[in-house]
Amino acid sequence: MSRSVLVGLFIFIFPLIGPFAAESNETRYVFPPNLEMALEPKSLPDSGAVKTFVGALESRVGELRDVQVFFESSPDLLVENSKASFEKLAEGNSKKIEISVKPGKGLPDAGGSWVKMRVVYLPDYAQLTRKISDITLYPDSAERERLREIVERNKKIGSSQTNVVRYFLSETESTPQQGDSR
Repeated sequence: MSRSVLVGLFIFIFPLIGPFAAESNETRYVFPPNLEMALEPKSLPDSGAVKTFVGALESRVGELRDVQVFFESSPDLLVENSKASFEKLAEGNSKKIEISVKPGKGLPDAGGSWVKMRVVYLPDYAQLTRKISDITLYPDSAERERLREIVERNKKIGSSQTNVVRYFLSETESTPQQGDSR
């Protein structure tokens, strides 16, 4: 291939990939997870019966406050005892919440049948600041400062954080509706 063709290809292709190459060298840190969550079935009896799910929460950074837990589902399922709340969840401590899910009146949505746990809480801003100030975990000083500024802004306005986890039921776990051929 001639040199002019290679130069022409480079001139044509570089503007297309150049911005992506520049971005790939940029360091961006994310916050450490405040909360570890899981939502799993405890029992999945024969179709038509009530199913039991367990939502598990564990505080990973500091003491979480004003913890509100909400459970929702696809239209073909109905969640009983769909709310829970507690004042505090200390770092390293965990909570388990059992819910009952029974057949609903609707049909599964485009994603199928699912159960969702949403948790809203106030993070421990002081512990979060200490964690992101650790230069062994966050060696880039500009990124540490960026994260600290975000924490301070959120602390000033009392911003809560929301985490969500969803469990998708397989075809065999789903509850068939009348007239539904699944």
